[in-house]
Amino acid sequence: MENAHMKESQDVLSHFSVTEETGLTPDQVKRNLAEYGYNELPAEEGKSIWELVVEQFEDLLVRILLLAACISFVSDLNFSPSHSMIYFIVLAWFEEGEETVTAFVEPFVILLILIANAVVGVWQVS
Repeated sequence: MENAHMKESQDVLSHFSVTEETGLTPDQVKRNLAEYGYNELPAEEGKSIWELVVEQFEDLLVRILLLAACISFVSDLNFSPSHSMIYFIVLAWFEEGEETVTAFVEPFVILLILIANAVVGVWQVS
């Protein structure tokens, strides 16, 4: 029956051959269950944890902050084309001095904030 909610109650009762007092018989229940299935919506398939994490980094502002962290890290290194980037990362890591430590502080703080943002975002969605 289409649009049963718009019909009079007596029309619906007569269509399904029931009364208000007795309702459906056990045989009618079994037939309807076999024909129509359970009265429930299909469950949606959830996203994996990694899809949720990646989704947190799809925001434009987050990408700008990631770029800022990379630029901050690279600009603090004395990069020369004759050496590889890994060479300067290792050199900056093992070099002593206050300047070297500050090269890692800003990008590290930005990355920590972005990771915390992703954790909170995944937690809220889950």
